[in-house]
Amino acid sequence: MNSVSLRVTISTMKKSRCLRKIANYFTFLFTISIIVTTSFSCRQNYSGPIESISIGTTISEVNSLILVAQDQGYFTRNGINLTQSIYPSGLAAINAMLNAEIDMATGSEFAFAGEILSGENISTIGSISRSSIEYLVGRVDRGISKISELKGKTIGVPLGSRPEFALDRFLLFNGIDSSNLNLVNIPVSRSVDALVNGEVDAVASWQPYIDRIKEQMGDKVVVWDVQEDQARWIISHNLTTGKQTPNFVNYIYDNALRELKPDEVNIIR
Repeated sequence: MNSVSLRVTISTMKKSRCLRKIANYFTFLFTISIIVTTSFSCRQNYSGPIESISIGTTISEVNSLILVAQDQGYFTRNGINLTQSIYPSGLAAINAMLNAEIDMATGSEFAFAGEILSGENISTIGSISRSSIEYLVGRVDRGISKISELKGKTIGVPLGSRPEFALDRFLLFNGIDSSNLNLVNIPVSRSVDALVNGEVDAVASWQPYIDRIKEQMGDKVVVWDVQEDQARWIISHNLTTGKQTPNFVNYIYDNALRELKPDEVNIIR
């Protein structure tokens, strides 16, 4: 499965006592399978000083773990005053962290790896989720009703980030060279306005922006999941004996993965 692994990242140069504390707490938090029903009793008796820390995230369901923890008071009960700042992408959040605007950031493995390759002194302290959230939305009135009609179109996507990587991979699997498209830098937070106002022919986005586009444009748009196509592509090219895309929700836990047939494992990969 071509999923996003959302990671909490910290600047190696800023590992103060407060950051080490929250890093340890995040590591503990990430190991819990069902956060809503967990009592965190081993951490409820904290009586030390309150320490403040800031974290940058996107508006996306992949950050739900942090939102639930805040809502349930897990941070405050453990001596942490957490401030959340919203950024248009994980890459933007990481860059804000490097510019000392925030202490920590969430971002995909793509954004994290890119900064490492650029020589930035950062490290990841945990993986918060794995998910498939990225979509491509095209305007039907711009002659887009099937994937092959994307050629020559103008597509808005946050350049240099995970959505561009997912889009390029999606196009590759469908026989389209991204050089045959006009890619323009549109942050996901601007995807609704850019598409509705006709600034672009199609746009890479995620929820809740997909629903906002549908609310305004209805059946005048077509939507593709740009991450799930790996499984369908493998099936359509007869590279597996499997004929249906698995329900990946059933394969979250290791014991379920061990029970899969080899061909199904290939689909997930």
